[in-house]
Amino acid sequence: MKTYFIIFCCLFLFSCSDSAKKENREFKNGVVYFNTSNSHFLNEKNGELFDKSRKLHSNKDYKGCLNILLKLKEEEPQNKLVLGSLGIVYLDLKEYDKSEKYLKGVTESHPDFFNNWINLSKLYISSKRFELAEETLIKIVDLEKTEKEELFYLLQRATVSFHLGNCTEALFYCEDAIRQSNDEWFLASAENAYEEIKRDCVEK
Repeated sequence: MKTYFIIFCCLFLFSCSDSAKKENREFKNGVVYFNTSNSHFLNEKNGELFDKSRKLHSNKDYKGCLNILLKLKEEEPQNKLVLGSLGIVYLDLKEYDKSEKYLKGVTESHPDFFNNWINLSKLYISSKRFELAEETLIKIVDLEKTEKEELFYLLQRATVSFHLGNCTEALFYCEDAIRQSNDEWFLASAENAYEEIKRDCVEK
C-alpha cells in the first residue's frame, strides 16, 4: 500500500474548513490549499508571511517554514491556521509529540475544522497508532463535509482499516469513494487504493 500511503501523507496541508470560505480553496497535486485572506490574520503582513510559509513547505523546506510559523504564533497565538500548520510541519519533521500537541489543541478549540482532524489521523498513522487514527476519524463521521472532503474521509478510513487488517471494510470505503467520485484524481486514487488493498490485504 506504499503508493496510496504516500498520497495521503500530503493531503489538507495549510487549509481551512470554514463553510463560508470553501470556494476559496485550491486543489493541486493531491494537496488542498486555502487561499488566505486578511480576514484570517490580524494584518496583511501576517497573511503574506503565512503564504510564504506555505511555499516553503511545498518546497520541503520544513525548517524555514517552521521558523515563520513560530514567529506568526507569537503574534497570533489563537490562529487555527497557524497552529494547525505547526502540527503538520512537526509531523514532517517526525517530532510527533509536538505535532500531536498542536493538532489536538486545534480540534479542541475548533471542532468543526475538518482538515485538522484528517491531519491528526495522519499523525497517528505515521506514528503507527492506528487505533487512535480510527477513533479520530469516527469522531467526525457526522461532521458536515464538502464533496471532496467526504472523499478524502472515505479514503482515509480505507487507509486506517487496511493498517488494522480489516480488508473487507477497507475495500468498502474505497468502493464508496469510487461510486461518489466525479473527479479524475479522486477516482484514480480510489481505484489504485482498491487494487492495492485487494492485492496486499486480501490476495496475499
